[in-house]
Amino acid sequence: MFMRDRISDLEIFDRKTQTMMDLLGSSGEPVDLMDLFYRMTIDVTTEFLLGQGINSLENPRAEFVKAFAEVQRIQMLLMVLG
Repeated sequence: MFMRDRISDLEIFDRKTQTMMDLLGSSGEPVDLMDLFYRMTIDVTTEFLLGQGINSLENPRAEFVKAFAEVQRIQMLLMVLG
């Protein structure tokens, strides 16, 4: 999946970064950057690897996002607890 020609195509990254930047707004209100970067990473990864993203930046309450976060939480617990 990580062939040179696929990695050099930065259109997905550019588009998703712009979507994330649009969510920052200009009102001066606090923003959870960790959440935005997390969702942007999921969007880029799913679109890049699977050909279709889940658009979690536009839909932060998507089932996939919640399920993926839960899987990561369980994996971390398993790693910590052995």
